Amino acid sequence: MKKFRMPLLLGFWLISISLYSQNVIMHNGTVNTCGGYFYDSGGRTGNYADNENLVLTLCSDGSTGTHMLLTFIGTTLGPGDNICFFDGTDASAPSLGCASDYPTGNFIIQATAANSSGCITVVFTSDGVGNDSGWECNLQCAANCQVFNSVLTF
Repeated sequence: MKKFRMPLLLGFWLISISLYSQNVIMHNGTVNTCGGYFYDSGGRTGNYADNENLVLTLCSDGSTGTHMLLTFIGTTLGPGDNICFFDGTDASAPSLGCASDYPTGNFIIQATAANSSGCITVVFTSDGVGNDSGWECNLQCAANCQVFNSVLTF
């Protein structure tokens, strides 16, 4: 009986970890989460489709921090396709850049301290020819950094 106790406890522990993370597939909408992975519309193993124009806002669920932190582990986009990031709840927020700004495909995007929502809006566009494997991204939340206002007196 004791032989089965440790594997059983390990199994329950692994299941409990997976229940607290969420895999997010690129779509139009809003997701509140502080864990899991974020993939293109093809998921972990497939390619994204041609002619996509999707906007997803990722916000903290408040469990481990207030501001989104996206760690891209690999990004492979076809020519003419791009994924861009905005520091707020929609694409009118200040730009944080696009994947094309990071030629290695591995990069980190984090909501800034000035962003009171802590959200990051992701805009993905693909043209009509040549899709690719897309991206895999680790989703986390971080504490907001403190904003400092400096005053110089002479």
